[in-house]
Amino acid sequence: MLMLYRIKRRILVAALGIGLGYSSATFAFSLGELFGFGRSDESNPQQAAAEKTQSANQPVDSMEQQIKQIDQEILILRAELALKNGDISQLQQQINQLEASGVLPLFVERVAQLKTHLEQGKSKPSLFEFLGLTGTRFDVDLTDPNAVVAIVLPMSGDYQRVGSSLSLGIESALKKQGFKGQIYHFDTEQYGNLYLLWERLKNFQPNLIFGPLKKLNIQAWHDLQTGVPTLYLNDAPINYQSYEKSLSPSRSGGMLKSVDYLHKNFYKGALLLAQDDERAALLLDEFNALNNQQAKSMPYAVQRIETSVDDGIEKGLGIEESKARAAVLRKRIARTIEFVPRSRQDLDAVLSLLPANQAVQVAPFLNLYQLSHVKHLWFAPQVPKLTDLTLYQTAWQETYAFLPTYLYQSYQQEVNLRPQAESGIFNALGTAAVEILTFSDQFDQRDWLINTSVGQVETRPTGQFYLLPAVYFLNNAKVVPVNTD
Repeated sequence: MLMLYRIKRRILVAALGIGLGYSSATFAFSLGELFGFGRSDESNPQQAAAEKTQSANQPVDSMEQQIKQIDQEILILRAELALKNGDISQLQQQINQLEASGVLPLFVERVAQLKTHLEQGKSKPSLFEFLGLTGTRFDVDLTDPNAVVAIVLPMSGDYQRVGSSLSLGIESALKKQGFKGQIYHFDTEQYGNLYLLWERLKNFQPNLIFGPLKKLNIQAWHDLQTGVPTLYLNDAPINYQSYEKSLSPSRSGGMLKSVDYLHKNFYKGALLLAQDDERAALLLDEFNALNNQQAKSMPYAVQRIETSVDDGIEKGLGIEESKARAAVLRKRIARTIEFVPRSRQDLDAVLSLLPANQAVQVAPFLNLYQLSHVKHLWFAPQVPKLTDLTLYQTAWQETYAFLPTYLYQSYQQEVNLRPQAESGIFNALGTAAVEILTFSDQFDQRDWLINTSVGQVETRPTGQFYLLPAVYFLNNAKVVPVNTD
């Protein structure tokens, strides 16, 4: 029995570990090294080793005690995943189960830490309270003509274009908000270390700092303990102080939107189409974790694309089996028969976790097989580009796509004719960085969302903000926003 339980633990912990490790702020660049898309955020190996050693040193009085320890560790992992996804109700449920069984001394500290986040979620603060904009923690008044804003970004070197786009977005948004104060730029690439940059910057007595961008620079800036309200423009594995927040694109938030959309539209079941690689495996694990957090999980099947998209659809929806049965019947009766292949009746949605050149083929094949009742949803494994829409402009058919709002705006305005710095993910991040500080009246406490001009921003009790995609209907060269409220 103990051996079976250990196997169960390894499977659950591995699955939850993947879900916890998957970066919620990852996307492509040579974007890879900047935001780490397609890779798990680096965890703290020393902390993991310490916890493992601590666990190993705990005495186990009996098999029953060991089983209880395994059960509670799984519940804690689920609670931590719920916290990572901002799901306060799921966090409450896991803590209730832990307390009902009696928290073991080994886990008392971890559970207590989780409960502090639970109390934050229950209080439902206003946006200003959440940001710390009241009192002395994050006391920023962008209407003050004497306010000083510092932009600490790479303005030269490999990330010059990125820094310029972010800076332009920040300055444009500040101008729209009527900012009359001073703005100072500091190029992180021009300093041997950030301590020297801070020694110069602090002489300007800044009220607010935007940046840094690179994760290593964020860690270094965090260690300086400046005490100045700072909005980092990337996600980083740090313990945020009350004066520190971060903003970055969210891939896991987009996956959460796709899961919510499937559930809210009462689909019976879904077929997930994915490539056979590590990135797809991470997305599938995250889908599974988020689906299991719903009140009632949705049945789904997974089909890897091994040869072609149509083969994957035939296998995944059971059409291949239907054709095989027809072939057997044809052989037995020794005559030609006419038939329409049948598909699985328990699946009425296809979610493509595929690049655009493959996802664009799905809806036409569904129509070919006369499966008009099966809806097609597309969530790209990498942040989609404008060319994913323009290159296949007339090929997209009846597809619900999860896209960044700025991409929709670029498509509508034919932004290819405008300067590069005026559009794109970095400019959108810069704009959102200012707007989340000023759009307090649009803060949705129920969903912890802020509506900005470049899309919704999700808030987390841990001090992180994530720019979310929205749902759009792609059909015959048209891109139409879908209301998901």
